[in-house]
This record gives sequence, structure tokens and C-alpha cells, in this order.
Amino acid sequence: MHAYFIGLLTIFLFVKSASAQSVADALKPENFDVTLAKDALFTENVITIGATRRIYILTNENKKIIPGDYLTMISLEGKMLARGIVVKLRDDKFGIRVKKIYDPVEWNKVKEDDDVQLLKGDDSLYTKMQNEQSKVEEDIKGTPGDQLNSDFQLLSGDYDIDLKSQGKYDDTRNLGVINSPNILTVGIGRINAIGTDLSNKNYLNYQFSFMHQIFKNIWPEVTYSYSLLKKFPAVDIDSGLHIVTGKIRVAFDLGFYTYLLPYAGIKKGFADSPGAGDNPDAVAANNELALLDDVEQVEAVYGVSIIKRLVPSWVFRFDAGNDILAIGLGVEF
Repeated sequence: MHAYFIGLLTIFLFVKSASAQSVADALKPENFDVTLAKDALFTENVITIGATRRIYILTNENKKIIPGDYLTMISLEGKMLARGIVVKLRDDKFGIRVKKIYDPVEWNKVKEDDDVQLLKGDDSLYTKMQNEQSKVEEDIKGTPGDQLNSDFQLLSGDYDIDLKSQGKYDDTRNLGVINSPNILTVGIGRINAIGTDLSNKNYLNYQFSFMHQIFKNIWPEVTYSYSLLKKFPAVDIDSGLHIVTGKIRVAFDLGFYTYLLPYAGIKKGFADSPGAGDNPDAVAANNELALLDDVEQVEAVYGVSIIKRLVPSWVFRFDAGNDILAIGLGVEF
């Protein structure tokens, strides 16, 4: 009898061990049934894309979602694009607010009337199926309020609103290596200008710049800057120098969210110098006016800038050229 119980115990432990092993094997990532992820995909059509590409209106032909569902957008080629939440639903349409971007390049290729695949709920199984070693995620927090508000009008109003006719449509599919249409920066640096003794001198300079990507990787820029020229154009006069500069830039990707932007353009100075030219000595007065005329000349400028994204929407900037040497901080939107 003792031997009989020992035999039953042995058989029980063997079955238990085999069962546990089979469960453990099934839980291994390589043994996941990836067809489950494929079967969960369904296709809808993109009706409208908001100005910031954060709000998407899609068809609701499959009737598989409810408000609050998390959806992963996947291209027809199987590339994960973005992840968002269903924020509004109608019988034939629904709106998604994008919360996370997996592939910015592919994401920006999506246009209205494109078909996309959707995966409802947890997308970790699909991620395992893709076996991606790395993926790019961008936090979209800090989207400028005006643009985001125009997107939310899609959700609070009629889905059939004509965004293009109302000037609220921004086609960001033409963006280049920098995934934003605009960059606004403020900076501080040094400029070279002629001194009272006719030698070149360095002056502190404050600048405000706006760049806009009109074509892929092509960035026109307008900069306003100001310097106080002490003891210029005479030792008893200080002058304010206002400079307006127009540049054209081409953007190149250096990797790690760092971009090289060589530039060329022109600048024009405007001097504010109370008392200049009022010297009783006619020669001295003429010299003062000649010095002011020199800093107000139209000049060609050229150089290079480096822009580094610090966190989403915030960038660091370094400028080095024949017009200025400066650093600055900015926002992209």
C-alpha cells in the first residue's frame, strides 16, 4: 500500500511538472500566437486631419469601438504609426486624439482619404510580432493652444466642417527632417561693428528670430536684433543699433534630434543716436554721421546654425556666421 501511494504521488508530480512547463513555454514571447494580433486589426478610412495632426476623424464602418477606447494606428504595410484615444463617436464617424507617435516619418505620410489599420486596446502583442529593436516616441504635450483648439473644434462641432476653406488646415506632410513647420527663438550673442576709433569691436546683441518651413527642409527666417553701441559714434554718445536680417536655410539631419542649418541672406541696420552730427566742429559732426552710415549699410550674411531638440517642442540653438556668434532657446510648433 505504501508503494502504491508513492507511485501515485510520483505520477501526480510528473503531470504537474509537465503542465507547468507547458504553461511556461506558452508564455515565452517567441511562442505567442501572433495571429491573434493580426485578427484583431480592422481597417478604417481617414476623413479629416486636424491642423496639428493630433486629431483624426475616421470612418466607423466596423462599429468596433466606443468612446475611451485606446487605438493603435498601423499602416497597410504593417508599420506602427501612432497611438491615441477615441474622444468622440458617431454612427458613421469617430475622432481620435493622438497621444503617442511611434514613427514620425511614416506618421506624416498619412493623408486624408487613406486607409489605415487599427488595433484596439493593448498593442504589446503586435509590438512583439513586429520584433522591433527600437521605436521612436514623441510626447505631444505642449501643443500650442491655438492650433490644438482648432483641432478640438472638429470634435465639438460638425465632422463635415471644411477645414481648408476656413484656413485651419496645415498640410504638414511636406515637413522635412525637422518635424515642425515653425521655430521661434530668442538668443544672446556678440556682433562685430566698427568703433569710434575705426577698429572692429564686439558688442552684446539680443535677438528674436522666426523660421518657417515653406518647403521640405527649406527654412526662410526673419531676425530682429538689438545692440547698444557705447561711446559711438563719439565718446560722449551711445547709440542703439536695430538690425533686421533675412535668411534662407537648408536643414540637414545630424542624428539624435540635432540639425545643421547653413544659411545665407542680407541684413540692414538702423541706428538710433540722439545728438550725433550736432557737434559744433563740422569735421567731427561729419565723421559721426559717416560712422552711423557705416553700421546702417546693407550687408550679405552667411554662416551655419545648429538646432538641438531638448524635449518635445523645446530647442537649443547655436549660430556662427559673419554676422553673429550666439546661443538661444526656442519653441517649435
